[in-house]
Amino acid sequence: MKIIEIKSDSIYFVHNEYTVKRRSKLYKIDNESDYDEEFLIGYHKRELKKMFDKGELFEINRN
Repeated sequence: MKIIEIKSDSIYFVHNEYTVKRRSKLYKIDNESDYDEEFLIGYHKRELKKMFDKGELFEINRN
Protein backbone atom coordinates (compact mmCIF):
# COMPACT_ATOMS: atom_id res chain seq x y z
CA MET A 1 0.00 0.00 0.00
CA LYS A 2 1.05 3.56 -0.54
CA ILE A 3 -0.24 6.54 1.44
CA ILE A 4 -2.01 9.14 -0.68
CA GLU A 5 -3.58 11.39 1.94
CA ILE A 6 -3.75 11.83 5.70
CA LYS A 7 -6.70 13.48 7.42
CA SER A 8 -7.32 14.03 11.10
CA ASP A 9 -8.36 10.47 12.01
CA SER A 10 -7.93 8.55 8.75
CA ILE A 11 -5.22 7.58 6.30
CA TYR A 12 -5.96 6.94 2.62
CA PHE A 13 -4.05 4.39 0.58
CA VAL A 14 -3.83 2.84 -2.84
CA HIS A 15 -2.99 -0.84 -3.07
CA ASN A 16 -0.26 -2.36 -5.14
CA GLU A 17 -1.50 -4.57 -7.98
CA TYR A 18 0.96 -7.30 -7.03
CA THR A 19 1.74 -9.36 -3.94
CA VAL A 20 4.75 -11.26 -2.70
CA LYS A 21 4.96 -14.22 -0.38
CA ARG A 22 8.04 -13.07 1.48
CA ARG A 23 8.75 -9.72 3.04
CA SER A 24 12.27 -9.76 1.62
CA LYS A 25 10.86 -9.54 -1.93
CA LEU A 26 8.89 -6.30 -1.43
CA TYR A 27 11.46 -4.29 -3.37
CA LYS A 28 10.45 -6.20 -6.53
CA ILE A 29 6.91 -4.78 -6.55
CA ASP A 30 7.54 -1.25 -5.30
CA ASN A 31 7.17 0.58 -8.62
CA GLU A 32 5.02 3.68 -9.15
CA SER A 33 3.29 2.04 -12.11
CA ASP A 34 2.06 -0.81 -9.88
CA TYR A 35 -0.19 1.40 -7.75
CA ASP A 36 -3.68 2.14 -9.04
CA GLU A 37 -5.01 5.42 -7.68
CA GLU A 38 -8.54 4.60 -8.88
CA PHE A 39 -8.84 2.19 -5.96
CA LEU A 40 -8.39 4.55 -3.03
CA ILE A 41 -9.23 3.08 0.37
CA GLY A 42 -9.32 4.77 3.76
CA TYR A 43 -8.58 3.33 7.17
CA HIS A 44 -9.19 4.87 10.55
CA LYS A 45 -6.01 5.10 12.59
CA ARG A 46 -7.42 2.58 15.11
CA GLU A 47 -7.95 0.05 12.30
CA LEU A 48 -4.35 0.46 11.17
CA LYS A 49 -3.11 -0.07 14.72
CA LYS A 50 -5.11 -3.31 14.94
CA MET A 51 -3.72 -4.46 11.59
CA PHE A 52 -0.20 -3.72 12.79
CA ASP A 53 -0.75 -5.55 16.08
CA LYS A 54 -2.03 -8.62 14.17
CA GLY A 55 1.04 -8.62 11.93
CA GLU A 56 -0.89 -7.65 8.81
CA LEU A 57 1.26 -4.54 8.46
CA PHE A 58 4.91 -4.89 9.25
CA GLU A 59 6.83 -1.96 7.87
CA ILE A 60 6.50 1.64 6.80
CA ASN A 61 8.90 3.04 4.26
CA ARG A 62 9.30 6.79 4.23
CA ASN A 63 10.68 8.65 1.23
